[in-house]
Amino acid sequence: MALAPLMMASGGTAWAQEAPTAAEDEAATRTPGVITVTARKRSESALDVPVAISAYSGEDLNALNVQTVEELTAITPGMNLNNSIAGSARSDRSQTALIIRGMAPSRGNRTSSTFVNGVPISDGTVTGIFDFDHVEVLKGPQSAYFGRQTFAGAINMVTAQPTDYFTGYVSALGGSRDYLDLRGAVGGPIVPGVLSFRASGRYFTRDGSWTNNAMPGEMLGDQSTRSGSLQLDFTPTDNLSVKLFGMIAHDDDGAGATGVLLPEQANCAIGGNPFFCGQLPDLLPGQPSANTEITPGLQEMFANYSPIMSQDENIDHYGMVRDSNHFSATVEYVTDSGISLTSMTGLNRNS
Repeated sequence: MALAPLMMASGGTAWAQEAPTAAEDEAATRTPGVITVTARKRSESALDVPVAISAYSGEDLNALNVQTVEELTAITPGMNLNNSIAGSARSDRSQTALIIRGMAPSRGNRTSSTFVNGVPISDGTVTGIFDFDHVEVLKGPQSAYFGRQTFAGAINMVTAQPTDYFTGYVSALGGSRDYLDLRGAVGGPIVPGVLSFRASGRYFTRDGSWTNNAMPGEMLGDQSTRSGSLQLDFTPTDNLSVKLFGMIAHDDDGAGATGVLLPEQANCAIGGNPFFCGQLPDLLPGQPSANTEITPGLQEMFANYSPIMSQDENIDHYGMVRDSNHFSATVEYVTDSGISLTSMTGLNRNS
């Protein structure tokens, strides 16, 4: 923009400066230290929401290097994420248990749920979600706003939104045990003022932390994830907005670390049955261990007798291979009288 002439005693002088970019305009409208949340299905300051909530802005998460739900548990009191669930003998990422305020789920009965932009997602999809604008962790019953399976609480992850200016980033992290985490995102207008997009991608891999005592030289707990997302914002009129979001992820993990506690290690008995009271005993020598050898006979057994595997599938290692998809559409129409009508539709698929 141009500034009007500035009159001084010595005469009139015109000063000019470059107009602020769209990104600068957007930043100027944000109040420092205030996070806008949608915990009650409307935009309001986190300070004004009458529920127990831990809210983190995208800037906060980047400063703390928190980019996933699992990493979020390290900074959120009263929340934990376990790669196992009661009644399951697995210890990998196939079944993720979200625990809020100590209320652990039982098999098939969750006490808390996860949402992306207000739309529920399945547990397996959590590994592919990143690139947050902000994250809301709601503690306590949330059934009035988020429906069933939110008695203990809910997590609402709001992804970074498309903008009317081009923006993006690339980040890379590396560490021990061949840890590698590559992320990137880009977004901007397709039709200025009408249609904009944001696309993101991630590649993550990490070797396991536990030595497999049954197979020398092999580690247990390997993890690998490839994921990508695309979001479109369509605003054909001032009254109508359509937000489309899609995410695909592929997980390829090695065998999980497991151990065995024998009945004779129990330190108390209840009703004549052995139980573990207090601290669990140490694992016996030689654990954790897993026989991860794939023999031709085992492959044939899986192909011929497993009801969930076809003969075309080639089982070449123990662990978990999963493909996750999440798609959602949010349509909002605001009438001339100011009444807002919103439709939210989601689809989750795991295989």
